[in-house]
Amino acid sequence: MAARKKSEEKKSEDTSKLYIVDFWGTLAEYGHRDLLRTVQYELRIQEPFPVFVERFEQVFMTKKYPSVKEAFYEVIKAFNLRTPGFVVDKLVGIWNISWLKSSLYEGALDTVRKLREQGKVVLVHNTDSMSGQGVIGKFGLDKEFDEVVLSCDAGKLKKEIFKEVSDKYRADEVYVIGDSLYSDMLGAKEIGAVGILIDKRGLKEFDKKVKSIAEVPALLNL
Repeated sequence: MAARKKSEEKKSEDTSKLYIVDFWGTLAEYGHRDLLRTVQYELRIQEPFPVFVERFEQVFMTKKYPSVKEAFYEVIKAFNLRTPGFVVDKLVGIWNISWLKSSLYEGALDTVRKLREQGKVVLVHNTDSMSGQGVIGKFGLDKEFDEVVLSCDAGKLKKEIFKEVSDKYRADEVYVIGDSLYSDMLGAKEIGAVGILIDKRGLKEFDKKVKSIAEVPALLNL
């Protein structure tokens, strides 16, 4: 009887924790190196990279388009560009090959499974609908997480989704694990969560950071 009560207490503890996990740069890498910088270069967009990324993702990743090509044309329209068709075709090819050749970082799924032993784990992914569904199927992510939330389905980017996920699970402890100081760590701060930065090159200033997702359990003493 005592053993059963202890088990029930442990289960209650576990469900008090929520881990919100980013995808690109955290669990997996694109098949094309510096994909978004390549997009910016090919479109000849002259603005700071972080500004470009936020504007690009807002257009490209918060709506479902019939095709990647149509999504790129919406980006061109939003940035008021005159981009030749052959450049759009090139970008479509790069984008599709990138997710098809994407790969999970070593220890990524092992870490997710360890986190699930402690509480709920939700994947929040800034993505277009085509590649988003593609990588979910490719890596079987729907079976590895308690929930998968795509920006293209939610109609908003990660920072806004974090609050909705946090409010839904109402956990006592909330962690956000990601590789972006802006969209992940600032997003964590805005909802009162603990941010854990994936800093592969060790060049960013942040309190709680690791070089890979595989190091997260040790950081959290799991």
